[in-house]
Amino acid sequence: MNKESEKPAAKKGATPVDALLSSLKQGRRYGCILLEGEEEYTKRLAVEALKGTVGQDFPDMNISSLRDPAPDELIAAAETVPFMSERRLVIVKDSTLLSGKVTEFDEEKALEKMEEYLPRIPAETTVVFVLRGKADERRRMVKLLRKHALCVTCARPTDGEAQKWLSQEAKKRGKTLPGPAAAAMVFTVGPSMDTLSGELEKLVSYTEGRNGITEEDIRAVAIPTREARVFDLANSLLAGDGKQAFLLKRRLILDGDQPLMLLNLLAEQCRRVYYTAEMLRDGKSEAEIKETLGIPDFAVRSAAASGRNISSELLRRMCAACTDTEYLAKSGQVNDGAALETMMLRILQLKAITGRKRA
Repeated sequence: MNKESEKPAAKKGATPVDALLSSLKQGRRYGCILLEGEEEYTKRLAVEALKGTVGQDFPDMNISSLRDPAPDELIAAAETVPFMSERRLVIVKDSTLLSGKVTEFDEEKALEKMEEYLPRIPAETTVVFVLRGKADERRRMVKLLRKHALCVTCARPTDGEAQKWLSQEAKKRGKTLPGPAAAAMVFTVGPSMDTLSGELEKLVSYTEGRNGITEEDIRAVAIPTREARVFDLANSLLAGDGKQAFLLKRRLILDGDQPLMLLNLLAEQCRRVYYTAEMLRDGKSEAEIKETLGIPDFAVRSAAASGRNISSELLRRMCAACTDTEYLAKSGQVNDGAALETMMLRILQLKAITGRKRA
């Protein structure tokens, strides 16, 4: 790896993107960078920061954005002398050398040219390859960039990181987003910062005139993931609300979700409620349950609430009913749609037993 491509020093707890942004603010420059990983939001942040290193004068003259360029086109852009600036930036998107099938030029010759050129990119130029998704380590171009470029992985944040970031972004917009509400939002829409950013903007508009964003606001505005909707379906069943449960099921089916997939997710959620209730009875903390089951804080709290008023025996019987119904569906003895409805009705029947016993 050449001197310009050495990794920037990272503070404890900082992500690779944080370290890159910090080093750019400190004036450090890089000859070649690869941005890869699942989180597109942070890739855009990094690209915008790199554009800032070029300066505000004549950006159109000093920033080239190329889509799947042949090596000669890329090299010509990189070799162009900056105009009224000390820096030049070349952004390469959708390179088939990194992913996909090369059709516009000879791949073998292109790789030979890139292997020769990458170590001698001009000192005033930065070439940044922006790859959608994770890099395929089997590809020769990826191996070349691992050798000659600064490779920055833009990973999807953990639930905790996403919650912290979300609260900070809300604060920038003059809103308070308490920890439980941030956890509920990350669970509802997923940890993608792209999605969270868009949903936050909607919530800011929805709560105009108020300082805080609540869980009720999130339920009213945010678009839930499939997993979150199945989670609501399971909670409706465990609460004995058959009308709401079948309404949610119908919406999921109309949106294209397959009954067998819903059956599996519903069974998984029932087991989470059972395991959570059992661990709580054994004196386990929410943190221990979270680590054991691999689910976020919000899911632990919700599972605990769902199972609080149901006996251990009934929860066990619900899980057994889920297992039996899954087997019938997967073995072809019952069609998927009928199996899903059978499971839902069985859970509602068992929940009704709890109500009768308490009465």
